Amino acid sequence: IYGYTDASGENNAGTRDRLYSNTFSVYMARPLGDNMAWGASLSYTDSEDQLGTTDTDSYDVVFAPYISVAQQVDNWTLSLTPSYVLGRQTTDYSTSVANDNALIGRLALMGRAACAVSEKMTISTTLDFNQVLHNHALDTDTDSDHNWFTYGIKMDYKFTDNLSTGFGYNSEFDSDFDSELWAIN
Repeated sequence: IYGYTDASGENNAGTRDRLYSNTFSVYMARPLGDNMAWGASLSYTDSEDQLGTTDTDSYDVVFAPYISVAQQVDNWTLSLTPSYVLGRQTTDYSTSVANDNALIGRLALMGRAACAVSEKMTISTTLDFNQVLHNHALDTDTDSDHNWFTYGIKMDYKFTDNLSTGFGYNSEFDSDFDSELWAIN
């Protein structure tokens, strides 16, 4: 799966942030009965972040095993998915010679409600909680052991069994940071 992101935001100090990224992912899932499944994803992201007057390039590899419990109620699907997310990030700064590296493990608890509007269209909403469990952080990271929430809404349209598209909005927030993300996939 391929994803492109063009995101912008502003921190509490008023500094503007703009992020462009390309993500390539592979997924695997296996059922564990009627309402449960387990699986994993592996992703590679190449991104450019413009924070104020500083440009950085980041390269991320993320591995995320998960288990998911889902319940079908009429045309609604409700699911809860805990996951352990292990990520390795390398960052190149435009203002310095040295690269920066991080290895971060976090717990992600994802709740989702999806409504099948038709056989081809689904509208969904999510509420996710993230808690950093361990962090060998970037040298510039000053708040590496924290938690945050993400919520969003998305519309997906399935053209064929192998071709679909989607459009969505997500917002991420904690006590120090919030961001908004519009995504097309």
